[in-house]
Amino acid sequence: QFYSDVFHFSSAPDASRQVAAGYICLGAAVGILAGAISTALLNPAHVEALTLAVINFCACLIGFRRLKWRRDPRPAIDLILVSCLLTEIVFVYRNAGVIAPVLLSLPAQIGIAVFFQRRQMRPVTAILVLATVAIAIPAALGQIGVATMYTQANYVLRVFVVLFLTTLGLGFI
Repeated sequence: QFYSDVFHFSSAPDASRQVAAGYICLGAAVGILAGAISTALLNPAHVEALTLAVINFCACLIGFRRLKWRRDPRPAIDLILVSCLLTEIVFVYRNAGVIAPVLLSLPAQIGIAVFFQRRQMRPVTAILVLATVAIAIPAALGQIGVATMYTQANYVLRVFVVLFLTTLGLGFI
């Protein structure tokens, strides 16, 4: 299907990279949906997470749909990365006292930024990654933020789900 989509998308030299970016948007949508479902089941009081997941999910679907519109999905990747990193800052702050499970997706996001993000947006993403880490450390130590609502069992299960999905995501890149 991938090569068929590349053939029908464009004859541009980087058409395969554009189609791959669209598929990454689709994969991100699936990952965000799975994360939202696990959050809804394990921590239903985390309304911010569910709201931001809906926004990020829609952005990912729009990025994927750009392929069908024969438009480059990489601008959508730029916005999705920025949106997801800002979302992670909220999650980190909202889960003080533990390492927010969403941080396990940072390696996949950095890989996507390196391979698929447009060059002019990479400095913005780098700054947001550094800001996320700078906020995550004191939040994990409980020095800033709102104490996590996860029980020990739910936290372990959530970490497993996020780690599993991130590993799958890195495998697909």
